[in-house]
Amino acid sequence: MKMDLKLLSQILSISSCSGYEQDMLNFISNYASNINEEFSIESDSRWLEIRKDNNKKENITIIFHADEVGFILTKQTGGKFSLKKKGGLIKSSFIGVTASVDDYIGVIVPENENDLYIEKIGDIDLSIDFLKKTTHLKHLERKQVEFNTHFKTLDSSVVGKGLDNKIGIYLACRILPILKCCKYNVSLFFSTEEEINNCVYPDHLFNSDLIICVDAFSTLEDDCNRGKGVVVSLPPNSNSTDYLKITNKLKNNNILFQLSYVENNTGTELDLITQDNRNNKLKYLILSYPTSYMHS
Repeated sequence: MKMDLKLLSQILSISSCSGYEQDMLNFISNYASNINEEFSIESDSRWLEIRKDNNKKENITIIFHADEVGFILTKQTGGKFSLKKKGGLIKSSFIGVTASVDDYIGVIVPENENDLYIEKIGDIDLSIDFLKKTTHLKHLERKQVEFNTHFKTLDSSVVGKGLDNKIGIYLACRILPILKCCKYNVSLFFSTEEEINNCVYPDHLFNSDLIICVDAFSTLEDDCNRGKGVVVSLPPNSNSTDYLKITNKLKNNNILFQLSYVENNTGTELDLITQDNRNNKLKYLILSYPTSYMHS
């Protein structure tokens, strides 16, 4: 399946910092409705779910988180605002990056300029210095910072911001046309605030026969390499038959893959789901896309 670069660009252009995902959820909902008006679309302020019909007993629930790491504005001092990070991002990697809030353009800078010249920058405090010098910016407080970074494709890689989990959202959009004619009862579930471990799930999600989590996976891990295909991870209690079924299916369809063996902590929102008191030994599978320099 050829990559739809126009769709990917559109998704990457929608800012969805943790706690500020509504624009992304609206986009997904409208995109699904345009594909099939008969999809069952259910949502509240914290999640969105798309089904082929109204049957809430899913055979398979595929989960994607709609948020990305980012910054929001806090205290204003003159033409500058202090920044509060949302999620586990690497703050020092954003120094000098141009960003915007509404129509105001600024540059991410250390709150103390002297911090630029110390040997170990570490977890320094950051501000956004707006190029338009004015003190009448109080209305911007608590708004999210947007990074107007254009993505690039290089060989088999995509370079851009917010790839975790906007590549997942892109994949969900490509799945939607298949969903309407799928013989199984499959649901696409979009969570919010995953990056700050604050997801909310409806009761019926825990009735699924299988949950598949689609997310980014860091190439810092030994079993995750760019250019070697999707990373497939099964629960620690999976047996050889489970692996064989999946790997044979991938091989038969000429899908490049690599296996990763997870312990109790997966590094995804499945950790929240499996630790939930509503969980009754849910079966799950993780499908990841290799990502370098995540959260930077």
